[in-house]
Amino acid sequence: MKETLDILIFVLVGLAVLLGLLLAVFSIAVVSAKAKIRDSWTEPKFDRTASEPALPEFVAPEIADRAPIESLAEVLESWLTYTERGLTDFTNSSRIRQMAANKQTRQANLLIYEHAEKLAVELNSTVQEKIIRYFETGILADTVSDDDFVPLDTLKVASAPLPFDSDLSEPFEDPGTLTVTSEPTNDETHLPRMLELLPRLLKDKVKANLLKKRLEVWSMQVARLAERQEIVSEKFATAELDRQERLGVHQSNYSEAAALYVKEAKKHNLKIEMLIQGLEVGEKNAVEEYALLVLDRGMYADEVQPNFKVSFSEADQELEITLNVPTADAIQDLMPLYKLVKSSQSLVDKGLNKTESKRLYSSVIKQLMIRAAHEVSESDHVGSLKSVSITAVLPDKISGADVPIAQLAGVPKEFFADQLRGDTASLFLSLGGAISKDPIEVVPLKLKGNIRGKG
Repeated sequence: MKETLDILIFVLVGLAVLLGLLLAVFSIAVVSAKAKIRDSWTEPKFDRTASEPALPEFVAPEIADRAPIESLAEVLESWLTYTERGLTDFTNSSRIRQMAANKQTRQANLLIYEHAEKLAVELNSTVQEKIIRYFETGILADTVSDDDFVPLDTLKVASAPLPFDSDLSEPFEDPGTLTVTSEPTNDETHLPRMLELLPRLLKDKVKANLLKKRLEVWSMQVARLAERQEIVSEKFATAELDRQERLGVHQSNYSEAAALYVKEAKKHNLKIEMLIQGLEVGEKNAVEEYALLVLDRGMYADEVQPNFKVSFSEADQELEITLNVPTADAIQDLMPLYKLVKSSQSLVDKGLNKTESKRLYSSVIKQLMIRAAHEVSESDHVGSLKSVSITAVLPDKISGADVPIAQLAGVPKEFFADQLRGDTASLFLSLGGAISKDPIEVVPLKLKGNIRGKG
């Protein structure tokens, strides 16, 4: 009897739990149904935002850039860092520490010295191979095949800017007349799968209650339809008016900027056209401006970057170039010769001797001059130039006034790429160039004859 009662209680508890679970699912289903019905009324969105479109801005085109030359100072710095790290790593290696622990100090110091000496040799050979070569021949040899001609037609710009474009150009979609879904019916009411486990009578009752809730929501929507229609229509009208006002501001700003662009573009293109026509007749300002465009296009390592001034004589069609060369200090700092000081076990930059420094610095000046003459000569496609003359100058160490320390002159064909062969010193001499006996000390150039080497 007791066992039967326990079983009955267990069954009743189980049924109660099941019924509670089903009722919970039903509650969730009702809430979900109401949410779905509520969410089925989707109102149009009128919150579109748009930043002001980019205004047409006149920017004169630039001559096509070339890959920059690696900084020689960075090359040197990276190798110094590599060398110092290598020496530190070797000194702190387990082998050296073990020798020190065994009191083999002399042998350890000898190994460190030998390793440091190898690093010094590697540093000198690597740096000199790259930097010294550039000072000897690289300034000219690495670029003599480049065409420095500037096609002036490509510097013209479009006469009108790109057309106006804005995210606000498209109007909002008119919501029209709002409607609600058709009245819910019993046939359209579906129970969650778990509620299908209920007995038929209970299931029908649950379904009826669910339909009742749906009808309540639907009736509420019908009752509020006119109110919602008014709200949505007002939002639409306000948003559309705001859109038109913002679009008007954007269009006004664009019109002003476009007018300025057209004005500047016309001015720029006219200047380019006048430059082209001036070159064809050998007009002074046109030739000088084009020569500077060509010279400024040259690519150099930062440490040897020159500055130019030009003057064109219409009478004899000679272009005179004043070349401000880099000072010797900037170059001497990059002419390293590292030696190992045994007492301190450190690498010290002893520098090149005066003769070698003067030779390399003179080579830099000669290459800069030949290269400048080469650039303007080969870029003169219209034949404006009959001759080119270059004077290299350095500031006097006391007064700061420009001191001529080298000169070079010749006809354009002498500076074409196929004529520029041989080592720098021989090439400069064959072109009739002359250079100071000591440009490092800014000793003025003294000529004994015609700079062209013909008198």
